[in-house]
Amino acid sequence: MDKLKIKNNLVRNRESVKVEFKSTFHLSQKEYIRTICAFANSQGGKIIFGVKDKPREAIGLNKKKYKLFNEYDSKDLTNQIQNNLSENIFFEFSEFEQEINGDKLVFGVLSIKESKNKPIICTTTDTGKKLREGAVYYRYSGKSEEIKSQDFIRLIQDEREKEKKIFLKHLEKITSKGPSNVGVFSYAGEMFVDDKKIIIDKEAVKQIKFIKEGQFVEKEGFPALVLKGEIKNMDSLEIVHEVSDPNITHPFEGMSSIKEEILKNKQISFVDRETSNGIIKDAIYIKHLSKKYSLQYLLQKINSFLALEDDIKYCWHNKKRTVKKYSRTFVNKCVKILKSEKELKKILESKVKN
Repeated sequence: MDKLKIKNNLVRNRESVKVEFKSTFHLSQKEYIRTICAFANSQGGKIIFGVKDKPREAIGLNKKKYKLFNEYDSKDLTNQIQNNLSENIFFEFSEFEQEINGDKLVFGVLSIKESKNKPIICTTTDTGKKLREGAVYYRYSGKSEEIKSQDFIRLIQDEREKEKKIFLKHLEKITSKGPSNVGVFSYAGEMFVDDKKIIIDKEAVKQIKFIKEGQFVEKEGFPALVLKGEIKNMDSLEIVHEVSDPNITHPFEGMSSIKEEILKNKQISFVDRETSNGIIKDAIYIKHLSKKYSLQYLLQKINSFLALEDDIKYCWHNKKRTVKKYSRTFVNKCVKILKSEKELKKILESKVKN
C-alpha cells in the first residue's frame, strides 16, 4: 500500500488479512508480536503507523514519533521475536509521505513476510500483551487471534503439500538423469557421490560461494566450495553476494552488551576491586601480575589487540551508528582469553591502544 484512500477526511482502506493500522509507534515492540506472528503464519502483511481508529483518520507520525520510528534499531524487534516466538521472522521498516488536506503527513510501515517454516508458535505467556505460550496466532479479516482448528489443520496440510512438491521436483530431476548417474549435495554440506555426477539445485547454487582453485585464498572461518578439475560453464554461474542481517549475526551491541553476556559465564571467576570511586565487582585477578583488572578494561584491550574493527566476521559497524555490533564468535573468543592468565598477560603487556 503506497497511498491511503481518503474520502471526507477519513481513511477508506479497511484493516484486512494483510493490513493493520496503528495510531502511533511505540518503542515497546512486544505489543506487536501477536500481529507479527499472525501475519507470518498466514500471507504476510503490513502494520501502518499513523492511522487513528474510530474514526479511522489519517494523522501521520508527529515529529517525536517519527524520530523514534526513523532511529529505531531493528535489533530490538529481532530480539523480541527470538524471545517470544519459535522461529525467526523476516521484516523490514519503511515509510511513505502523503499530502492530505494540504498537509504532508509521514506514515511508518512495518512489513512482515510470510514464513516459509510454519507454524510459528508463541513461546511465552504475557497477559498484558495478549500472548499465550503454545498458541499459534493467525490473521483473520482485520484481527489477529489464535488459529481456529480447521485453519490449523489446513495450514499443516499446506506445509506437507509444499514438502511433497519439493520432493517430487527433486525426484523429477533424478529421474531425468537416471538414478544410477546421480549423487546428492545437501544444504547441510553432505555429499553422496559414489563416483557419479552430482546434481546441485539452482537454489542451492545461490547459497554457495564458488572459487577457482588457486585464484582465491579462503579466509579463516568463511566457508567456500573449491571445485577441482575441469569446471564446465563456470562463467554461466550466477555469483550471488548475499548480505547477512547483522542484527542476527552480530547480536551484541557495544562493549557493555558483551560485558553483560560474559558476566553470566560461570567458568570465569570475578572478584571485587577497590577504587577511589568505590568497589568494582566485575574485576579479574591475574596472579602473574598480582593485579586486579576490571572486565570492561580487559574487553577493550582484547578488542584492540585482535584489531577486530576491520573484520566483519567479529565486528560489524554501520557508519550511520557509532556503536559497533559484535558476533557470538567474538564473545566466545573473549571468554577463552579471559580464562587464560597467559593470554591475558600477553595482551596486557602488549602496546595497543584502548
